[in-house]
Amino acid sequence: MSDKPESRLKEWGGFLLIILLIAAVAVAYRHSGRRGPVAPPVEIQSSYASPREAAFTEIAHYEALWKAHPDHSPIALHLGNLYAGLGEHSKALNYYRAYLVLDTSAAAWEVNLDVAKTLFLMGERDSAATLLVELERLHPNHPGVLYNLGAVAANRGDAATARERWSAVIEGAPNSREANDARLGLSKLAGK
Repeated sequence: MSDKPESRLKEWGGFLLIILLIAAVAVAYRHSGRRGPVAPPVEIQSSYASPREAAFTEIAHYEALWKAHPDHSPIALHLGNLYAGLGEHSKALNYYRAYLVLDTSAAAWEVNLDVAKTLFLMGERDSAATLLVELERLHPNHPGVLYNLGAVAANRGDAATARERWSAVIEGAPNSREANDARLGLSKLAGK
């Protein structure tokens, strides 16, 4: 290769011309109708796992950690969340309950909101409602509790109770995620 700029330009121009000719031939061949037999589709592999595959890989890792450290509450909580994300509610429920036994800190009770949601998704709506009513007694005006009570009521067809709970969320915590969800819920109720 020459160090002169004109020589480099000519070499790159020649290379570009070859690429363009190959592309033109490929396009012409494709449109000529003389294709060979069509191969069956082959799955293209990627360098990353699907979200579901990644979750199973992560679960395997955390299950091993849980076996080694069955008294470590954050592992139980993380496993509960992973299983909940996959829709494996009974496994999620077991880990949430293990977490609640292990972690007696002041904020740990909020995992009961996950327990209530999981129970609801498992079809145990009465158990979910009973738990939420107890949580409301212990933590009145908590936005998550009020929102979930409204959601349970809405799903049961009790629009009046849903409106009452969701309005309380919006009034008590207007800038919260729960308030935003309550506003959406109220607009759905208004549309019915």
